[in-house]
Amino acid sequence: MKLHSHNGFTLIELIIVIAISAIISSIAIPNYLNYRERSRLRGAVSNLVANIELARSRAIKENGNVAVVFDSDGLGYRVFEDFNSNWTLDADERMLRSVDLPPNVIVELPTTFADNRMHFNSRGIPNGTFGTATLRNSINEEQSVVINIAGRIRRQ
Repeated sequence: MKLHSHNGFTLIELIIVIAISAIISSIAIPNYLNYRERSRLRGAVSNLVANIELARSRAIKENGNVAVVFDSDGLGYRVFEDFNSNWTLDADERMLRSVDLPPNVIVELPTTFADNRMHFNSRGIPNGTFGTATLRNSINEEQSVVINIAGRIRRQ
């Protein structure tokens, strides 16, 4: 008498594997999406800190004012030389950075900076424009960047 070997899976085995995969996916996918949103927020805050530090160091290097201006829609900001302090990028001034925030990350407006903008002077000190900018993601988590009166930049 010959024994026949069966190759492959039965329908029941296949359904069980699909069910287990669906259960694991239903747990993992929401956690991954939240992780992705947190990562975008952390990255945006890190870039903002780096760009504010760039503005401060460039103001010292160029011996003039450098502005950081948040867009009125809260979706980005610009860093540029502003030697005449008119808050406008003129022909003789350079754009240092123009940043669009990642998807689902916004700047909470208004910031505590006057008119959502700030200057660093030639000594790297904010020209009366110290304050806080808060970034928020789609799952309502927030991180803030604080610039004190001496120009120190920190995350909060």
